[in-house]
Amino acid sequence: MDLHEAVVALEIGSAKTAALVARPDAKGRLEVVSLAYGPTLGYERWRIVDEQAVAESIDSVLGKLERHLGIPIERLYVGFATPEMESVTGQAMMPIFPAGRAVKRQDIHTLVQTSRRVTGGGDGEQVLALPRHFLVDGKKIYSPPEGLEAQRVEVETHILTCPAGEVHQIEMMLKAGKREVLGFVPTGLASGLGTLSVDGLELGATVIDIGAETTTVGVFMEGAFVYQVVLPVGSAYVSRDIMQLLSVEWDEAERLKCDEGNAWAESVEGTDRISVLQSGMSESRPMQKKVLAEIVESRMREIFAACRNRLEDFLPLEELPIMVVLTGGGSVVRGTEQLCEEILDGKRAKVAQPKVAGRFAGQVASPMLATIVGVARYALESDEAELAPISGSAGWRDRFRTLISRFDGKK
Repeated sequence: MDLHEAVVALEIGSAKTAALVARPDAKGRLEVVSLAYGPTLGYERWRIVDEQAVAESIDSVLGKLERHLGIPIERLYVGFATPEMESVTGQAMMPIFPAGRAVKRQDIHTLVQTSRRVTGGGDGEQVLALPRHFLVDGKKIYSPPEGLEAQRVEVETHILTCPAGEVHQIEMMLKAGKREVLGFVPTGLASGLGTLSVDGLELGATVIDIGAETTTVGVFMEGAFVYQVVLPVGSAYVSRDIMQLLSVEWDEAERLKCDEGNAWAESVEGTDRISVLQSGMSESRPMQKKVLAEIVESRMREIFAACRNRLEDFLPLEELPIMVVLTGGGSVVRGTEQLCEEILDGKRAKVAQPKVAGRFAGQVASPMLATIVGVARYALESDEAELAPISGSAGWRDRFRTLISRFDGKK
């Protein structure tokens, strides 16, 4: 198979591991040429507790791609999230000498690298650095000012950090399989790239990815990725509530949540009934559907309230984009959009899924695969949008990005 310009994306989640190979097609769309996913073993809540089990989960998924494509997977981009990941703001200013000359690429590189001299606390590793905007003689612009005449240039950079040990742990697991990490892509950024069109990125949106053990919130404004927070709670907590309160096994709790659950309890009639198979019973028994809905809503309300609180730590709610995009496995529960809109004071919420080209397009069109598509989209755009160090170093730690997108999710 011809894989010219193709990239490999890997997402390591606490519940599932997914990987895909993607490339731009003849029309400039993102085409998925191979896809594989499977359960992640070795996690407890959102922490790695068994490196060997996680490594085997990764090898299993990447092995499926290798068998399908007939080639080894040696270099890839990794998407992941942890509640210990932190958004930090870096700022820097540079006078241009002689005053009024054109800004050079090296000026921009030096400016952004200077802005990265902030600490995220303790042993924080900078996973990603994305300029939010530049100021050229006080005028705000959202693209690198290379070639513009200026006396002074400033930058505000969104820096994402996480404990160095977690990044090193993932790198070492992949290195043991003779695989190189080309870059890490935080879930908040990836989920936005996986679901938002070019217009959506420019207009701005808050993206809430409800995973199994974590919920990631990412904010995009005027084409820039400006904020992320990862909350240590996700849709698996809904399933655990159902297990405990209705005395059912895990599989039954998952079925009830996905097939019968509703996060907007007032939309459920009191006369509606469902069948519930409780632990130790051989036959299902009827139960009010509204009881299930109230259990689901209670936990989902807690999740969205936590999202609101953390968003308000960043900006007043009224200053955030009007659009909220919901994705991840937890977003498919009925009533999620209505509950989100209520808690976020009338923001317009919609569940979104990635749109790609190729024979895997139908299979990929799921909110649960938004992150992995976004990782691939980031990787495919890196050559265009990334400003590599003047030194020529190829290491991902020395690079930074401006968010310029050429794959339109509407196509």
